Amino acid sequence: MVSLLTPPNIYRSEPARDLERDLRCFKQRLGSAQVVAIATSTEKVQIGNRVACTDEHDTELRVQLVDEDQADAAHGLINWGSPLGIR
Repeated sequence: MVSLLTPPNIYRSEPARDLERDLRCFKQRLGSAQVVAIATSTEKVQIGNRVACTDEHDTELRVQLVDEDQADAAHGLINWGSPLGIR
């Protein structure tokens, strides 16, 4: 539907187009979001678990597995789908 109040995208600034794209993406993610139970298993690593790993030099690394939108390696938040997250 074409609105006379809203100019076509070709007249909008790049930041405005970026915001509109991000809003569309957010709405899609919100529409498909699912509530997940808190990870309580000690037998299986799940999203939300905090885990400790050691490297070949016995240096310990503690991380929490999170979704890609929350990942921040500098703060120990690792995407569950990353190479470290799937091991």
